[in-house]
Amino acid sequence: MKYDHNMLGWETASSASLAPVDAIQAFIDFDVLSPANVAHDGSSAFPVAQKGTWFDEGYDFREPFGTAFTVAILDTIAVVDTRKNKRCDEDQRNHQTIVRKLIANAIRCTSFHAPALVAVQLRASAYRGKPKWLNGKAMARTTKLLADAGLIERVKGRHGVAATTFTASPALLFAALEAGATGQSLIYQMPRDRTLRLRAGNRDTELVGFELNDERQAWTDRLCDYNAFLAEQDIGLDLSVEETAQLTARMNKERSKGKLPYVKPELLRKCLYRQFNNNSFDDGGRLYGGWWINCPKALRKRITINGKPTVELDFSGCLIRMLYHRAGIDYRVDPYWLEPLVACEQANGLPENHFREPVKRMMQALINGREGKRNERIRMPSKQTFRPYFSRIEVAEMLEAKHTLIAGAFFSQAGIKLQRFESDIALNVITHLKAKGIVCLPVHDSFVVCSDSEDMLRNEMKAIYKSIMGYYPIIKKNT
Repeated sequence: MKYDHNMLGWETASSASLAPVDAIQAFIDFDVLSPANVAHDGSSAFPVAQKGTWFDEGYDFREPFGTAFTVAILDTIAVVDTRKNKRCDEDQRNHQTIVRKLIANAIRCTSFHAPALVAVQLRASAYRGKPKWLNGKAMARTTKLLADAGLIERVKGRHGVAATTFTASPALLFAALEAGATGQSLIYQMPRDRTLRLRAGNRDTELVGFELNDERQAWTDRLCDYNAFLAEQDIGLDLSVEETAQLTARMNKERSKGKLPYVKPELLRKCLYRQFNNNSFDDGGRLYGGWWINCPKALRKRITINGKPTVELDFSGCLIRMLYHRAGIDYRVDPYWLEPLVACEQANGLPENHFREPVKRMMQALINGREGKRNERIRMPSKQTFRPYFSRIEVAEMLEAKHTLIAGAFFSQAGIKLQRFESDIALNVITHLKAKGIVCLPVHDSFVVCSDSEDMLRNEMKAIYKSIMGYYPIIKKNT
């Protein structure tokens, strides 16, 4: 069979004519494995690496491919399985699950990372608190079986190094091709207990434990239901080869130290989770997790849903307008418009809205800041500044003068409280649209839907905002 360009970037001829290395090349778009990195026998010749991409039990296969492929792999490793006693039903289910998850992680790393190494822990005490099927002993036993069957190649960790790494062998990748893997075969499913998160402080602080009450259980149920809905959708980016390479480079530049680089954008994480802050379910609550949330704003217009073009609608000045609405004021004007800055743009031939993004950043600092925090030190968007025309202090004073009716909320960290209302609205918008069969991707106070669902989204945003805040919002279309 021939594999078209939609199948994980595979551009190969029939499997019968492939050399072993071509099974690896079939899973990547870039020439990561040069001939120098492949041994004459077709096995990969990676340098001995002590790090990889950590195993994540969330990666899996879409059905019906997943079950069929896993059964084929189980049949292969059964040949080298020397255990004498037959597994009981529960042990067999656990064995099948860990095999399936391991090969999903191997193919994921082959498709998106270089080197394509999966890092696992083999200590008996590893993976405490995880599902029963995931433990160090099972990981050690199963990776050995896969290696003995020639389906993975292991790199043992050195003394003092916690991880053992492995990579998919050409035999495993051939098996995936023969089983009919496509670009939609890999999925990511967030574990249920990770859909609701509470942090001790801001977004970067440690997670803290909590009890599930009726409200939190309902949030969890709604998110798990929505994530199952998203898992069935094809959410992608309509980019050229050059744009894809640029995005990959940007993603790698932003990756934290020690993480292996991407060879192409990984757009598998479509699951949403809700995160609260300051050890309180009254603070924050925004939706995170979907890859599109961190997608550069300029590229969001290129998002596709099931192959269709999309549109993004935004609550204009959402948090600022919420402050007015909570004060009983129906505020309808542009909260970021400052006459001196507009006049400066016109007088100096600057582009229209030249100062808008820095003004928005400054306004967010006023709302989210603590008393005594110096807002003139806030980080501005790249290459955007008030200089040489205005100082940050001058702009902050203009904003305070413009918004005297809500100035009492400045430097009170009101923004984190307002995010609870914003996130309640977002959760309602996406789940109400799901009930109508419409895929809606939240980006905090904006939403992406197929272009033919624009009116449905606008109506839903208006109705839900009004029901929670008591006033109608201003909605704009992002271009």
